Amino acid sequence: SLHLLKALLEDGKKCGPEFKKYSFMKTEILVDRLIKIRNGAISLIDKQKSMDNHNIRMSYKNKTVWITGASSGIGEAFAKAFHNEGANLILSSRRKDELERVKSNLSGGKSIQILTLDLANPDELKSKTEEALTFFKGIDVLVNNGGVSQRSLFAETDLDTIRRLMEINFFGSVALTRFVLPHMMEKKSGHIIVTSS
Repeated sequence: SLHLLKALLEDGKKCGPEFKKYSFMKTEILVDRLIKIRNGAISLIDKQKSMDNHNIRMSYKNKTVWITGASSGIGEAFAKAFHNEGANLILSSRRKDELERVKSNLSGGKSIQILTLDLANPDELKSKTEEALTFFKGIDVLVNNGGVSQRSLFAETDLDTIRRLMEINFFGSVALTRFVLPHMMEKKSGHIIVTSS
């Protein structure tokens, strides 16, 4: 493609001045732009190779990951992924029986702790955070995945339902993050992940 355009440009320069001026001026600009794009892409590829060579990818081995909404769906998938990376897990949701199922499927033993949690009850979030911090002496990653869904047309959904969704899905995660954040700031390390659907 780039070579073809260059060849066309060279052929065009051999033609009469009117033809060259009208048709191949744009081709020359296009070739110039393609060269710049190609060089930029090569530069990005080189940077990526350099990053890969220096093992920039974070290791989660022995890191502590607290996952809300861990009893099913995306939260359960997060648990499996971080467990496979060697992380210590704190699994939270309202349903203890489902958390136990997730834990048993992962065969994690002492590297997986269960902490029931209701994001709709902000008064308990501080004490739950303090309890979570005791399991593995800290939290390296907080995954804010907990929430509830509502399947209805917006025009047919009453305001109380919308307020409940915001209270749990937004304010619940914000409140929990505010209690975890001081610990991360103190140790100058930590990651917060938020999912939304």
